[in-house]
Amino acid sequence: MIRRTTLIGLGLAAILSLAMFYTKYQVLAIEKQLDLVYHEIFQTEEGIHMLRAEWAYLTEPKRIQELAARHLGMVPAQTMQLVSLDRALVMQQEQDTQRMFNSNQILMTCGKASHATQ
Repeated sequence: MIRRTTLIGLGLAAILSLAMFYTKYQVLAIEKQLDLVYHEIFQTEEGIHMLRAEWAYLTEPKRIQELAARHLGMVPAQTMQLVSLDRALVMQQEQDTQRMFNSNQILMTCGKASHATQ
């Protein structure tokens, strides 16, 4: 008859074989998932690379200058158009004073016109 230890050894070997078989296929499934994740990462990085290249093209100063000139009629500023901040504030105050003066003249003209019609 077969000894008891032999049966236990065979049973243990069978159980270990099944456990290795199960583990092997789980590892293969996880490796497949890992490959899919790596593929997704690669595609995302490729997309980021393409977007950065497109951004670099779209924000190129020469291209923006040409589009501004063509569609908005903009041209680079001339030296005579540049003023200091102090001068810009003075110019703004002069314009505000001129507007106020013009508004007063219009009101006075309208007042004279309404008195003339009465």
